[in-house]
Amino acid sequence: MPKMLKLRELSEETGISYYGLRKLCLEGALAHVRIAGTYYTTEEWFEKYLNQQGAHYNGNRLDQTVQRDQTLSGL
Repeated sequence: MPKMLKLRELSEETGISYYGLRKLCLEGALAHVRIAGTYYTTEEWFEKYLNQQGAHYNGNRLDQTVQRDQTLSGL
């Protein structure tokens, strides 16, 4: 069974705000479970979301280079 991470834990590891992650859950973009009002996800689900967006996660931080390059190419 994969390790479930609270969104607050994932926020601390990735630097993405808790509210940003929660919004992704509410929009259905990030797979999650909600237990007693607390949102949980897995690294696998988070990586799947990032892969759909073209970004990468190395286990403890988001690859900012990919995000920055994508932002610049959209200008």
